Amino acid sequence: QKANLQYKRLFVPELDRFVRVRLSTRALRTVSKIGLMQFIRKQGLTLKDVV
Repeated sequence: QKANLQYKRLFVPELDRFVRVRLSTRALRTVSKIGLMQFIRKQGLTLKDVV
């Protein structure tokens, strides 16, 4: 079974621009709750890893 991956364009206030990311629907729910930058830090990544 494959993960339900979606492309999403999210605004990052820290960068003052939009970024396009490919996330699972579960990750999108988490991002909507805690924010993209907090989610990236929680996963041990940097923004360059995601973009």
